[in-house]
Amino acid sequence: MGFAHLHVHSEYSLLDGACRIGPLIERAKELGQTALAITDHGVMYGAVAFYKAAVAAGIRPIIGCEVYVAPRGMTDRVHGVDDAYTHLILLCRDETGYHNLCYLVSAAFERGFYGKPRIDWSLLHKHADGLICLSGCVAGDIPRAVLRGDYEAAKARAVELQELFGEGNFYLELQNHHMTDEARVRAALLRIHRETGIPLAATNDVHYIKKQDAYDQDVLLCIQTGQTLDSPDRLRFPNDEFYLKSEAEMRALFDEYPDAVENTQRIADRCHFDFTFGHYHLPRFLLPEGETDADAYLTKLCARGFEKRYGDRPEVRKRLDYELNMIRRMGFVDYFLIVSDFIGYAKAQHIPVGPGRGSAAGSVVSYCLGITDVDPVQYNLYFERFLNPERVSMPDIDVDFCVQRRGEVIDYVIRKYGADHVAQIVTFGTMAARAAVRDVGRVMNMTYAEVDAVAKAIPGGINTTLDEALQQSQTLRAMYDGDDRLHQLIDTARAIEGMPRHASTHAAGVVITEQPVYAYVPLASNDGALVCQFQMTTLEELGLLKMDFLGLRNLTVLEDAARQVRRREPGFQVERIPLDDKKTFDMLAAGRTVGVFQLESAGITAVCMGLRPHSIEDITAVIALYRPGPMESIPRFLACSAHPERITYKHPLLEPILSVTYGCIVYQEQVIEIFRQLAGFSLGQADMIRRAMSKKKEAVITAERAAFVHGDPERNIPGAVARGVPEQTANEIYDEILAFASYAFNKAHAVSYAIVSYRTAYMKRNYPHEYMAALLTSVLDNTPKVTEYIAECCELGIRLLPPDINASDADFTVEEGDLRFGLVAIKGVGRGLIQALMREREIGGPFTAFDEFCRRMNGHDLNRRAVESLIRAGCFDRMGYKRKALMQSVDRVLGGAASESRMNLTGQMNLFSAPDDGGAPADTTQLVLPDVEEFTRAELIAMERETTGLYLTGHPMDDYRALAQQAKAAPMGDILASFHAPATAAHRYRDGQRVVLAGICTASRERATRKNTRMAYLQLEDDSGSMEVLVFSPALDACRDLLPDVLPDEVRRAYHLCYTGYAYENIHFPDSPEALDIARRRLVFEELFVLACGLQLLRSRRETGRGPACKNLSLTPFYDALPFALTGAQRRAVEQAVSDMTSGRVMNRLCQGDVGSGKTMVAAACVWFAARNGWQSALMAPTEILARQHYENLTPLFARFGLHCALLTGSTRVRERRAILAGLADGTIDLCIGTHALLTEDVQYARLGLVITDEQHRFGVGQRAALSKKADSPHMLVLSATPIPRTLALIIYGDLDVSIIDELPPGRQKVDTFAVGESYRQRLNGFIRKQVAEGHQVFIVCPLVAEDDQLPDERKAVTAYAQKLQNEVFPDLRISVLHGRMKSKEKESVMAAFAAGESDILVSTTVVEVGVDVPNANLMVVENAERFGLSQLHQLRGRVGRGSAKSWCILLSDSGSDDTRRRLKVLTETNDGFRISEEDLKLRGPGDFFGQRQHGLPTLKAADLSCDVQLLDEAQSAARALLTQDPQLAAPAHAPLLRRIRRLFAASEGGLN
Repeated sequence: MGFAHLHVHSEYSLLDGACRIGPLIERAKELGQTALAITDHGVMYGAVAFYKAAVAAGIRPIIGCEVYVAPRGMTDRVHGVDDAYTHLILLCRDETGYHNLCYLVSAAFERGFYGKPRIDWSLLHKHADGLICLSGCVAGDIPRAVLRGDYEAAKARAVELQELFGEGNFYLELQNHHMTDEARVRAALLRIHRETGIPLAATNDVHYIKKQDAYDQDVLLCIQTGQTLDSPDRLRFPNDEFYLKSEAEMRALFDEYPDAVENTQRIADRCHFDFTFGHYHLPRFLLPEGETDADAYLTKLCARGFEKRYGDRPEVRKRLDYELNMIRRMGFVDYFLIVSDFIGYAKAQHIPVGPGRGSAAGSVVSYCLGITDVDPVQYNLYFERFLNPERVSMPDIDVDFCVQRRGEVIDYVIRKYGADHVAQIVTFGTMAARAAVRDVGRVMNMTYAEVDAVAKAIPGGINTTLDEALQQSQTLRAMYDGDDRLHQLIDTARAIEGMPRHASTHAAGVVITEQPVYAYVPLASNDGALVCQFQMTTLEELGLLKMDFLGLRNLTVLEDAARQVRRREPGFQVERIPLDDKKTFDMLAAGRTVGVFQLESAGITAVCMGLRPHSIEDITAVIALYRPGPMESIPRFLACSAHPERITYKHPLLEPILSVTYGCIVYQEQVIEIFRQLAGFSLGQADMIRRAMSKKKEAVITAERAAFVHGDPERNIPGAVARGVPEQTANEIYDEILAFASYAFNKAHAVSYAIVSYRTAYMKRNYPHEYMAALLTSVLDNTPKVTEYIAECCELGIRLLPPDINASDADFTVEEGDLRFGLVAIKGVGRGLIQALMREREIGGPFTAFDEFCRRMNGHDLNRRAVESLIRAGCFDRMGYKRKALMQSVDRVLGGAASESRMNLTGQMNLFSAPDDGGAPADTTQLVLPDVEEFTRAELIAMERETTGLYLTGHPMDDYRALAQQAKAAPMGDILASFHAPATAAHRYRDGQRVVLAGICTASRERATRKNTRMAYLQLEDDSGSMEVLVFSPALDACRDLLPDVLPDEVRRAYHLCYTGYAYENIHFPDSPEALDIARRRLVFEELFVLACGLQLLRSRRETGRGPACKNLSLTPFYDALPFALTGAQRRAVEQAVSDMTSGRVMNRLCQGDVGSGKTMVAAACVWFAARNGWQSALMAPTEILARQHYENLTPLFARFGLHCALLTGSTRVRERRAILAGLADGTIDLCIGTHALLTEDVQYARLGLVITDEQHRFGVGQRAALSKKADSPHMLVLSATPIPRTLALIIYGDLDVSIIDELPPGRQKVDTFAVGESYRQRLNGFIRKQVAEGHQVFIVCPLVAEDDQLPDERKAVTAYAQKLQNEVFPDLRISVLHGRMKSKEKESVMAAFAAGESDILVSTTVVEVGVDVPNANLMVVENAERFGLSQLHQLRGRVGRGSAKSWCILLSDSGSDDTRRRLKVLTETNDGFRISEEDLKLRGPGDFFGQRQHGLPTLKAADLSCDVQLLDEAQSAARALLTQDPQLAAPAHAPLLRRIRRLFAASEGGLN
């Protein structure tokens, strides 16, 4: 009886099926199978291609689909419920079945898509006619019911489907892939078969053609799921049985059920659906009211258009009538009406439409209807080239629209004809050679470097296959032959190369149908658009009307330029410009073609300069000639144009045909006309032979030669000889035609584009400012083009002004003879925000300040990223701000603006606002920005480049101008100008001249030459222009060592790092995201490695110095003198310090601990130890309060040992100061505690052996070094109460050893922390009153001192706020004020009073951040907490929790910033300073740590320690290993590394030189 495969997945089961259609059909034929089905997952993409291939091979094609069925309704979309779809096989029995299947598949996408395109059972019940159904694989509904143990449900569904499809149209599908579940399902299906009589059908779930192809299909699955072959628990097939098996194999599998096998052939015999090709399904035009006949309406429109276009010209009217008759005869009346209608709509809506495209411009009907704006009579264009009566085919009118408004026209068509009558067209992204290699390499889990090397060995070229590449590339062949893994990689890539990878939407194609589209073809949805599942050529074969709605950027440019021109010339229209403007043609002749449509490449510019065009015909010829093939005729063409006397014609009849192109055959229309005029062919006949020549149909070409020379009476062709052309001449002319016909260009298309080209040239020459503004706006996403056009603006004497928040429009605009940069062009700023900005500026006037801008734009999707982009681009520069100051203020200004907006909405007022006479809130006070040094010039222009793609206020080459001049480098602008200068001008630069160029490389791409050597195209740019430079292999090799690799080879190999050249190339011009990652990893590692080596060298050199000698004395006496026991962490830190001091080398140690961890006692132990060894100590604190506190706490302790302490600050009286200086000089003072006063020159020590700096984050390395210079290499102990991550500490304090105190003394209370907003104010006031009532005290910290410092939000000023609290909130409580502007005695008095309990509330600035110890204070309130860093807030919180009472910290902030909320949340979750520091690093990066601590070490450019900690560890390990091997980096191979380190640390204290 036979067997047919009815369950087959082709390559169009995307990244699942591995059956290519051609090989699939071939294999079926080899196996002797006479029928075959295609049942792709949920789609019918490959149905027609499969059908045609099968028919050609003599195999009956069965069109089907494995549909997905929703568990409930197809529109239900509940996660975890409705994604449990099942499978079902549907096959087309006849045309009704095809239409129903198309509808089901289309509805599955349009209405049922949820992860997969799904139908449901109710829809299937309505569209089951003409279909044969199989129950499906183990993922089918019936097998699923069996597997979950519900046999009755399975049986019920089977009976339901039997009744639905009818007897003989539903089959229980048996499969046997040697799977346990399948065995259970088969047993149940056989039981259902016995109980119901429903027939069986045996299938194999075919996903690949041959058994050995299973690996390739597995690779596809991994590509689909993003997994690797070695991933555990990934989606995979259980074995290799899913191939196209022979009939014998299938019978062996189902030997007990022969009917199940034979039923497949019975099903195949009943399926007899065939596609019909060549029968047109044209839509009907919807006539306007009052019109009843489409033909009459078309005639009326043409008559109206003829009157407008030609007036009274009978000879043209005759041609119009001829064309109309031909259109009627071919049945295309509605087609022309449809196209005329939507083009008319576009023009009525002022949507720019191109003058024409393709052969449609050869039609007088098209011209009269307004479809084209090219006069076919004027330019000798032929209707037959468009519609040939000798060969009836679908007309093809493609239309160019403004790229920005093309969608509006498509929307109009959808509205007019109905959404179900219009669809776009699918296209497929396929796996080209390099992409296939990269996909397979990822799946095989190979390193990116390995895969990248293979991919780059494939020669460039869009259609280069791997087989061709293996023949062309010796490098690739060597990889293939020399490495088994690469061999497998390339073979697997060859297996999947060219397969479709994903479906997308064709850029221009649109189908319009009379019936709903799904009545003809199935639909899918891509990105929300309905698309036909068949590709464009297939749709044309099926007779559907396809049109291309193309977007042409240059039409948008022309309209944008014209709109700006209309501001000063109302009524200006590009379409009305004269076509004979001499200035325009002179500009083209001079080669000034940059920005001119179709004419701006270097080659075609040279043609323009040689031709010196003076008409549209000349531009048309240039466009037609500048293509492969015809380019060989350009020299002759140019010579004849310059020397008309050289023009010759083989026969006088050729002159009127070829004179317009100087005796050369250029256009297809000329070929047609030669056949017509010389041999008597009709236009239709001539076009047929022209087509045959272009397709090189030898039999037709040979036969038509005879007809051309001698005629063909049967076709009424007289022949050239009969018309007086000698036979030899006729043959020569035929030979010339034959040589050129395959290259001849469609003149109708060329002249249409020549008009657009001329218009762009005219606008550039006559309205250069408006045109260049529009041109720049159109290429914002193309940085090389923007750079080129900016250079052209300079050549035209047009300056580009930087973006400005008040002066810039959305797009580039003309401003007083210059161009102003458009705000939309700034990266990171959306058009919606800019449009809102424009509206706000129009309503409220220009913005007057940065904060005012933020307030006015609040609520318009203004976000941090957009504001920072505006700042970085320089939009606020003209307001006088520094960009760095604004960048540091973004969060607080945005937060203030958001808060103010909320308060306005709720009717609240700023706490310190006072009503004016009218009762309105007072104006917000002026923004006060931090006084910071501006970014460097290099940083500023880098920001501009990053945000705008351009250097606006400078150029990197500015810094190298002297070097460029020294090298006698030629400015690129001068070179370009020389070649654009008139021929009569003196040329400074000429062809063949050797020049030196100096510039920055803005783009590069490498190619392989024919000899398989490297070559590169570089876009080189200086401040005068930009040029493309071709660099060949010798130059590339010579430049290889210009970037020396400082990483030793052993380090690079050990850590799998790329070479430096690869890194720099791909960090600037990455081949892929992976290449960028590899490049960045290399550069980050290198930066951290160099830094780690430098720090290690710095430390080792300091360690070689001899420190103050100390004996190893017992610390027991010191410990015994303390009234408490030190923690283990404190003892460990003391022992580490003492070990340093007794080692003979200089101690350089950081003691790092959390607030209240007891660092002072570690310092005290070191002071005691130094004194016992005869050395003095100095302890420097950042504030007098802290210094005095240390003095008061330590003096009684040291008095027990007979040690003398002194306090030296800026407020120390003169007499007392003299006594202290004397005591230090004679050695009677053992410990001097002080502030910066310790650094003055007159402070000298007798035997200074130990220097301690407390709160190190408040000092810089310079101050630390200055104090250490008071003696010869004293021991150094640095205290920091600001915990930072250990890895970061190794960078910031890289020259120090680190001790960490990570436990608190017993008795310290945990501080509960809450972050709240202003809405909690009343509750907070009550809580404050409650704490005071219970005998406790409260800190309230504000960010400002006085109102005149107030920033434009609700931040509290200390003096004003304290007064308000005293007068209005807590009149019965004692409130004191403390801030840094007080004199020292005032501060001491206030603090003493507060510590003594004489005030209840201390309102203070951050002066209380360090050194304040009031055990009775148990509540810290921080106003405007968003203004403080996490570390600072943690320090402030540390002022409470020092007594026995429960303590709290309340962080008040109404900032709307997500960043602020995240940061404050960290504090509420933990009291661990080290964890806080880690979180701060993640949230804000290392900049805060580096900046505030003024560490004096090199800044990091590539590394980001918030995410590069692992690389830091690796780099430090590598540095340690290298320096162990070569401690001084003295080896010659390490010389580049040592030079880099010395340059890096040149500015460091002591340096490395």
